[in-house]
Amino acid sequence: MNFCYLQGDKNLTGVTHVIVDEVHERSLLGDFLLIVLKDLLEKQSAHDTPKLKVILMSATVDSNLFSRYFGDCPVITAEGRTHPVTTYFLEDVYESINYRLALDSAAAIRYEASSKSGPVNNRRGKKNLVLSGWGDDSLLSEEYINPYYDPSDYGSYSEQTRQNLKRLNEDVIDYDLLEDLVCHVDETCGEGAILVFLPGVAEIHILLDRLAASYRFGGPSSDWLLALHSSVASVDQKKVFLRPPEKIRK
Repeated sequence: MNFCYLQGDKNLTGVTHVIVDEVHERSLLGDFLLIVLKDLLEKQSAHDTPKLKVILMSATVDSNLFSRYFGDCPVITAEGRTHPVTTYFLEDVYESINYRLALDSAAAIRYEASSKSGPVNNRRGKKNLVLSGWGDDSLLSEEYINPYYDPSDYGSYSEQTRQNLKRLNEDVIDYDLLEDLVCHVDETCGEGAILVFLPGVAEIHILLDRLAASYRFGGPSSDWLLALHSSVASVDQKKVFLRPPEKIRK
């Protein structure tokens, strides 16, 4: 929906249907659009005018939440084919690819030295180096540990995996891990495509750029790094149904 269209005709005269796709991707403009549409529907009901039909689409949305917002409107579910799925949790992935969460990773919880301890100098000694993030982060305060980490749940895992989980910032996407995992799947699995779900189009392109710059997916292989999103032109989306050349992963 073009907001300029709404500015010119707030009643959407002549419009019978509005389809809002990927409605689970909450944004300021997206939520504002839903408010405007709901207000318009209520006005049409009050004046007994032909009611606009609003269709909200998503594969992952909490349908009850949006149904209640629009006056307990009906929910239609389209069933698709199911395929065998094996679940691997994050700790299993860490173990499988021997992953180490880097100290300077954006996905790692780090002690902000500048806010508490100030700059490092020789007079403050080894302890200050540790607290400033230069030394063994295992000696840092418990305040800087992943609050969701429970060591009793991971006793059978390696020390490296436990340290990863202990220092993980679960609010940040670990693109290093995603890149390593995609490369691992490409190296160890047979023929087939790799599908990665991410929160939005910006995150999709960040990962695509990283993979295109990698040794494994650079060159001709980068032509088969495909973005799937409602903002992508339909002609480009159709490429996902094509088979890539031999020895190239889609």
